[in-house]
Amino acid sequence: MPRKRNKRSGKSKPAVIKSAVLNYFLKNPKKRLNAGQLQKKLKIKANKDSLRSALESLHQEDIIRRVSEFKFVLNKKHKLSNKNKSIAGKSTYTGTVETIKSGAAYILVDALSSDVYVPAKHLKGAFNGDLVEVSVSAKKGRKPEGRILKILERNTEHLLAQISKHKKNYAIATSASRKVSNQINIPVKDLQKAKEGNRVLLKITNWPDNLGDPLWAKVERVYKNIDSHDWSMESILMENGFLSEHSKAALTEADSFAEEIPEEEILKRKDLRKTLTFTIDPDTAQDFDDAISYEEQDNGEIIIGVHIADVTHFLKPNTVLDKEAFDRSTSVYLVDRCIPMLPERLSNKLCSLMPNEDRLVFSAIFTFNNKLELVDEWFGKCVIHSDKRFTYEE
Repeated sequence: MPRKRNKRSGKSKPAVIKSAVLNYFLKNPKKRLNAGQLQKKLKIKANKDSLRSALESLHQEDIIRRVSEFKFVLNKKHKLSNKNKSIAGKSTYTGTVETIKSGAAYILVDALSSDVYVPAKHLKGAFNGDLVEVSVSAKKGRKPEGRILKILERNTEHLLAQISKHKKNYAIATSASRKVSNQINIPVKDLQKAKEGNRVLLKITNWPDNLGDPLWAKVERVYKNIDSHDWSMESILMENGFLSEHSKAALTEADSFAEEIPEEEILKRKDLRKTLTFTIDPDTAQDFDDAISYEEQDNGEIIIGVHIADVTHFLKPNTVLDKEAFDRSTSVYLVDRCIPMLPERLSNKLCSLMPNEDRLVFSAIFTFNNKLELVDEWFGKCVIHSDKRFTYEE
């Protein structure tokens, strides 16, 4: 049986998201939709920012048109007519691979009501989560079947594996994922001193073209003395498209920011460092994203500030940090740990509204009169100094 689409693992890539959005508009040409509505209707994992990006891209290509600030509808010239159903009646589709234990796969195609079954021998080296072009042949009384024509985008760059054997010029590793049954070969020069029995993080360097051909990879990390529990946690992260560690380039970029806020940056912002400010979070919280400030005026007015960490000060467009944060899309919470979206120096320090530290924020500031009626509001960038960390338990 094909897997239910809401049980797909991993994150959807931009090309997958854009394809899903386009197909939904083609099937629903009269609907006016925003990113939030699409997020509920699509059967892929995508956050609102990714969907907004897909909408803007389709808008720039003149495939959809804007009907309000956030809503879009399909352009009339792209609607399917009775005379031209090239989209609905075609035999070639774009979809996402969902492998099963037998080695075969189902291709998730948003334009079709049923998943497309592809036998292992017709996968053409496609792996779980890959974006592919599939040729479909619908058989009477049966679910559609097909074969992979082309792999458009690889979903996986890394694998967890265990070194099982050393050969003369390469080592053999076994994947920790049940969805990758291929033999993995690692050239001796790329072993990073890994030995038989070592558990390792691999980066794939060469994908197989045919069923049964080996993968080629290089070792990026050797897990020394890792116990079965931690290995299981690493495997869960990897199966869902996350790495537990940030790239060296992202860590280097995060380390480049100064501890002290430059004076020229403070001068650009409303300075609230002398205003009573505090955070309220769970007792176990490691980072503090938001804060509240409170100030009473001589005329009886009360000013309330709601502040959130200004991460955009550190994440400039197209930087390594920006691209890696986009790929991760979220922090990941497991039973016993959190894998932050940003390197720890940002997530737990520079972007964390810690007590007794100056921090950069975006703020919404509201002024109430002595009858607690809203009389003024202001939105913008500020610098704050949290006086106290409170917990919900307190």
